[in-house]
Amino acid sequence: METYTMGDLEDIVLALCTADRDESEYADERVAEKDCKYIYDYAINDHFGTDEDEINRIFFETKLQSTSIDV
Repeated sequence: METYTMGDLEDIVLALCTADRDESEYADERVAEKDCKYIYDYAINDHFGTDEDEINRIFFETKLQSTSIDV
């Protein structure tokens, strides 16, 4: 994969392939709220300096249960 991709696309593809997500059933609502606020403040409001590594961590490493909590 690394040979055929580069940059942000490479990071996304490798994150999907490594499956480094916490699969436990417990979801920490405080972490989910913090992640949601980060995405809203920096991605939705289009602030300069968005940390793509942090966005990738939220989407590809955060447990699925945390991404579905209503905050």
